[in-house]
Amino acid sequence: MIDNLRDRVISRQSITKTEALQISMIQKIEMFDLFAAANRIRQTFRGDSVDLCAIVN
Repeated sequence: MIDNLRDRVISRQSITKTEALQISMIQKIEMFDLFAAANRIRQTFRGDSVDLCAIVN
């Protein structure tokens, strides 16, 4: 399920509310798969760079 949703998000397709609820109920053993999918999505859309902003008073 997670790989399918990852691929859909990367191809800019939406997920349903039901699918989002299924993600929220995944078992602990699947958490690392979810983290890997989130990382892949981040790399696809944002890359590995980080922008920092600070306010100094």
